[in-house]
Amino acid sequence: MKNLLGTKKFNETLEGDPVILSQDQFAKNQLFMIVSGSDSDSIEEYFLENGEWIKSQFNANFDKKQSQYLLEAQHQEDKESMLLESYGWNINLPWGWEMIRNEAASNFVWIGQEMPFRWLAVYWREGNHFSKETAVELANNFPEEYFKSIQYNSDFLVIDWVDDYMEDAAYKISGLWESIEGAKGGPFQGHLFYDDESDRTFYITYLVYNPGGRKAFYIRQMDLIARTFRVK
Repeated sequence: MKNLLGTKKFNETLEGDPVILSQDQFAKNQLFMIVSGSDSDSIEEYFLENGEWIKSQFNANFDKKQSQYLLEAQHQEDKESMLLESYGWNINLPWGWEMIRNEAASNFVWIGQEMPFRWLAVYWREGNHFSKETAVELANNFPEEYFKSIQYNSDFLVIDWVDDYMEDAAYKISGLWESIEGAKGGPFQGHLFYDDESDRTFYITYLVYNPGGRKAFYIRQMDLIARTFRVK
């Protein structure tokens, strides 16, 4: 620790805040945390009081790096323009994502990528259908009706009210999806919200299938993609 911090900075952690967050310590866009305290009790107390703030710093750094990789790099402008011209909304489509289903009659667009399998879908209704009842309806019926082959597992289904989704209120629907016929499943997440300018209610949902591999990482990636959704 002394070699990393230097003696003066190291001694400061023994008397003051035991945590130091350093940007670009050994690599670009790296957030590096150093913990050094006079005793374990003082470190634990600091984490209890400041844990959410520390977590938010790493979350923000993750979002920054993934946005550069997913959203600021080359993406599929032709498909994005098609969505905008056809439906009056668009979403950033990173390179490699494919259009699986595009059903104007059903107000349903489904895109995805393999290895691991990731699906993201946008569904909408004309008018204001933003309610807990609609969220429950979608949780019960949406995946089987539109994806056909999967359903949400009712034992792990959670519907939450959030007031900071893309600077507006939404119902967050999350939990586990499962195959109707086979032994497959994984996490999913989605948001139901209303856009007053277009007078439409949208449901954006995404899921990952990656048995034995990381899942939260890809869910967070898809959340970043979903948050680029804009109604024009």
